[in-house]
Amino acid sequence: MRSPLIFFIISILAQLHSLGQIPLLHTRSVNFGKVPKDTTLTYTFHYTNVGTSTYQLYDLSVDCGCTQAHLEDKPIPPKEKDSFTLSINTEGMDSYIRKEATLIDNSGFSQTVSIEATITNAPITDSSRIIDENKKPFLLFDHTEKELIYNKEGLLTTTFRYTNTGKETLFIDELKSACYCLNVQWSKQTVESGDIGELTITVHPDDFPGFEHYFTVKSNHINGKQLLKLTMPL
Repeated sequence: MRSPLIFFIISILAQLHSLGQIPLLHTRSVNFGKVPKDTTLTYTFHYTNVGTSTYQLYDLSVDCGCTQAHLEDKPIPPKEKDSFTLSINTEGMDSYIRKEATLIDNSGFSQTVSIEATITNAPITDSSRIIDENKKPFLLFDHTEKELIYNKEGLLTTTFRYTNTGKETLFIDELKSACYCLNVQWSKQTVESGDIGELTITVHPDDFPGFEHYFTVKSNHINGKQLLKLTMPL
């Protein structure tokens, strides 16, 4: 007789086998920071169908009547990209806000995106003003966590790849780490819209601080800085 564990494993494998269409969101959450009151916030979320079957986004379920979703109901073949836009009318709101929208699609997953902002009391002269963060540079890493591997010299190394998915030029200022042992090499620190760059990190095994280590990349990215993680090989 099969154990409950075997049934569980078979169930999981069956579910994974059925996932033919998977949307990979380039961004799940965006923070506009401080914005004037009575402002309309607009952001376009991009995604890629990384599955093997056609993906279709039917609708977005929003948690507030102040949020409007804009999308085109169309099939997205594997490896193709598409986007949808959320607009939030902040009229009458104050302090910190976070509004969410859940994707309604054929993937079988439940995925949610969000927009955050802090509303200030400073009025604006044009109440129809729209803040569109898609025009700003956006630093998108292929991974936020990487395992170090040994190179031919016996040093630990790994490479993060990144893309500027925004419309303006991205300027990477620096990498901040509590450990000065990291040797950092950027393929480019000025990244035009759509361009790809690489960040290679090398460190001596004896100098690496523990099993894992976090560091911060500072840039003119929409949120200012991003946290990345390094781990030792098992």
